[in-house]
Amino acid sequence: MRIVTTADDYGLTRGNTDDILSAADAGGVNNVSVFANGEALEYAVAEYAKRAPALDISLHLNLTEGPALSARQDVALLVDAAGFFRYSPGQLLLRYVCALPKTRRRLREQAAQEIRAQLEAVSSRLAPHDLSISGVDGHQHVHMIPFVFDALIAQEVRVRIRMPAESLHAYDVHSLFVVAKRLVGWAVLRLFTARNRRCASLRGLIGNDYFIGFLFSGRMTLDAVRSGLGSLPTSAQDAGLCEIIFHPGMTRGGELTRWKQGRCNTAWHTSLWRGRERELLMSGQFRDILDGRVSAGENLISTLLRFGISGCIAATVDLSVLYIATGIFGIWYLYSAVIAFLCAFMVSFVLQKLWTFRGKHMHRVERQVPYFFALQASNLAVNTLLMYVFVDWFHLWYLGTQFFLLATIAIWSFFVMRHVVFAPHREASLRV
Repeated sequence: MRIVTTADDYGLTRGNTDDILSAADAGGVNNVSVFANGEALEYAVAEYAKRAPALDISLHLNLTEGPALSARQDVALLVDAAGFFRYSPGQLLLRYVCALPKTRRRLREQAAQEIRAQLEAVSSRLAPHDLSISGVDGHQHVHMIPFVFDALIAQEVRVRIRMPAESLHAYDVHSLFVVAKRLVGWAVLRLFTARNRRCASLRGLIGNDYFIGFLFSGRMTLDAVRSGLGSLPTSAQDAGLCEIIFHPGMTRGGELTRWKQGRCNTAWHTSLWRGRERELLMSGQFRDILDGRVSAGENLISTLLRFGISGCIAATVDLSVLYIATGIFGIWYLYSAVIAFLCAFMVSFVLQKLWTFRGKHMHRVERQVPYFFALQASNLAVNTLLMYVFVDWFHLWYLGTQFFLLATIAIWSFFVMRHVVFAPHREASLRV
């Protein structure tokens, strides 16, 4: 698999551009995505030309911040009275959806006009250096809005187009909350990408096969990169292209003077996280991941799903054996319960070890079985005790109580298995 590491917002300001170039010079960035309406476009192209062809450049299509490059009268629906873009991506989409057919047509035409202007602005500055763009993407992924995407591919661009469909992934509890806040945007991007990928394919256009960088956009860490790579299908290791995006350039005080006259997310462009992302890109640990010297990390969301499925399978085995032993063979129900528990225990142990937590060794399991059995036995004891207390003492509804206890025990069990029973260091200690 080929990995493209892209630094977005290139050319926004001189300080922003210098930060990105320092990450590129350190080997952490192999593609920059340039703002055609950035305040440092000329400087950014001149510096890029010194580093090509070792470094690629893409157009960072922008319809949501800063000034339009087209004359105001040509894109009047997209800009305010001063010629600055007036809509966020969500507002632009809503404006199109709620518009009358005539206005929709004008929106498509004006989006196409501005896209042409931005393509020309970058291409004309690269041409004297005998260079050209290698891809197109969008600021705030605005290029994925269907009518914008259609206007883009109508320009007959024969370069790679970013497809920001990211696999759902997380690496710890805190990151789960970060992902939860972006689930709606993630789902919309997945939907639009599926549609746009088909449209691009019909025109023979190419895009990246895999993508990392939306769920933790602006907050990329080493763990986020590792979990993102860990979420990719096994086939990705052999073929395909994965784009990982970062924002390592920070705007300095006194910059963005023109952009601030229109709608501009200043806090985003001056975030301290940009400095942290730059440090990440310049670190040896990050390059070790790219070079394959460090394995991809655990995808917490996938692990949780496997844990839940394994638990359901074990519960099904338990109930099935109990029914067969007592209902069909007439074995006393207490004996059947013991047999069912042992069968479910074995199934659960194998699934959780080999599938959920990706253990690779079944020999010398005698060190893990006691931990696993102690966990299951303690869970049974705690569940029974708390059921008695909550139902008999506090008179709570038994089914609701059981549901709450099962959920709580499941969460507890997951973290004990992950960090104690099947912890990576414990698995490693069992190897011969």
